[in-house]
Amino acid sequence: MLSVVITAWNEATNLPRSVKSVKAIADEIIVVDTESTDDTVSVAKKLGCKVYSHPNTGIVEPVRNFSISKAKYEWILLLDADEEVSETLQA
Repeated sequence: MLSVVITAWNEATNLPRSVKSVKAIADEIIVVDTESTDDTVSVAKKLGCKVYSHPNTGIVEPVRNFSISKAKYEWILLLDADEEVSETLQA
């Protein structure tokens, strides 16, 4: 079972593409928002993602550690919201 964790800050435009690329392989998709000022949170919710918030610390490690703690499965794929999984990797 696979948890996909996507870190996002003002990624309402990119998030749908990223989520779409993992829908077929993920057992859960988590978006951790770092104080976005756009519609990132509402987009993530509309896409069916679990959404958590974390302060924007300016460095990724605290956010990633928080994100990992929210995943319920042993296998975790970490993505930024502007990244996507290729069809080759999905296979």
